[in-house]
Order: sequence, then C-alpha cells, then structure tokens
Amino acid sequence: STGCACCGPATTADEPARSSASSPRSPAPSGSASATYRVEGTSCGHCAGQVTDALSQLEGVQDVQVQLVPGNAATVTVT
Repeated sequence: STGCACCGPATTADEPARSSASSPRSPAPSGSASATYRVEGTSCGHCAGQVTDALSQLEGVQDVQVQLVPGNAATVTVT
C-alpha cells in the first residue's frame, strides 16, 4: 500500500521536501509580511499539522495556513 511521507511507506526514494516561493495570496496584516510556498510530500491532515506546528514555533511567525493540493503537495502561507 502507499502512504504519505510521514504516515506510510513512500512509493519513491526518500528525498528532502522541496519548496519554492511564490507570490502571497492575500495581504498580510498591517506591519507583517506574508509568503506562500509549495511544499512537496505533504498529502494528509497529519502532514499539514506537522508543517503548521514546525513553522508556528519559528520566531516572528504569526500565522500558518496549509492548503492540501492533489498530487502530494501543499500550498503553505506563512505570515
């Protein structure tokens, strides 16, 4: 059976998650910057929670939004 990178056996060789920056989707709160990234290897709610928890612990991060996208990736917006 197949699974996501964190919850089950991978179907391909293990590779580090890659991300690429793109334009922010919505304006950040006043005085804040926002950036949106595509994170590969993120395919379920558990993955999204792990990404959210890790990014939320970084200094200066006010908000993390993870939108799962079909194809084993996610759009992650960090403010």
